[in-house]
Amino acid sequence: MAMAMMDPLISPLLPTPRVDVYKMPSLLPWGLLFNVLLPHNDRFRLDEVIPQRPGLPTWTMRLELAYHQFDPAAWDILEEDDEADLAIGFQLLKDGRLPGKAERTEDIEPVERTQMACWSRIVQRWQRLYALHACRKQYFRQVKATHPDWTDQDVRANLPLGANFAPPPAASRSLWPLPIPHPDPGRRPHLIDLCASYFNSSRYRLRDEWTTEAESRGRLMDEVGRARRAKLDARVRLGRTEEAESAPGGAVEKETSDSRLAQGGAVSRGQKSAPMITSSFGRKEHVD
Repeated sequence: MAMAMMDPLISPLLPTPRVDVYKMPSLLPWGLLFNVLLPHNDRFRLDEVIPQRPGLPTWTMRLELAYHQFDPAAWDILEEDDEADLAIGFQLLKDGRLPGKAERTEDIEPVERTQMACWSRIVQRWQRLYALHACRKQYFRQVKATHPDWTDQDVRANLPLGANFAPPPAASRSLWPLPIPHPDPGRRPHLIDLCASYFNSSRYRLRDEWTTEAESRGRLMDEVGRARRAKLDARVRLGRTEEAESAPGGAVEKETSDSRLAQGGAVSRGQKSAPMITSSFGRKEHVD
């Protein structure tokens, strides 16, 4: 049974990415994310849910072949979006304001909402597919740092097969997982569009690495995410009520807005890992 998903958290202050992550299919099972793809992640942490592990990420020939099912242009587009969002996300965590934005309170719907919307988008992108690319990139980088004379082919030649090895269901570079057209019109007829209307992409979902710990941590992720989202929504509703009540005077409205901004900035500056505000969308209940 699929887990329920909260409504996407949106902020009009965030730039629009090339790919709407909430329209991407969920192709990475939660157990694979928890046990393999995210524990060694060196880009950001989800401390409350996924324990950080030192050392080399786990990467196998089974994952390598699964990775190469996807057209490489998809990884380039997702990486561009992710780098842009991470720059904004870390800026918000650092000092509670958007890069290049004036500090006028009227420009900033509570900073917390913008921060959470940004990190929600990042985490959803990773959960649905991008963690596969990020984990592979980190693995290859770390291995080649240990073996400076190795090429990508050398790294691939030394990959372990992985447990229960089996070839992936699709041919190399045949899957298109994004809800936008491939940038090369000539490639489009040769691709399987996983975002096409009424297309069931579950066949191309990667194999799970389910454990009881992954299941319990996934439930914790849901609980923490829902609690923080409810708290944020309550603050937004309170702020709108206060603004409506103070609108005729103006001064009270600005004072309330300034205090919320200061509070949001303090929370942002004290945060050391990505705010956990997303449910584990796409996570499946384990069925024996």
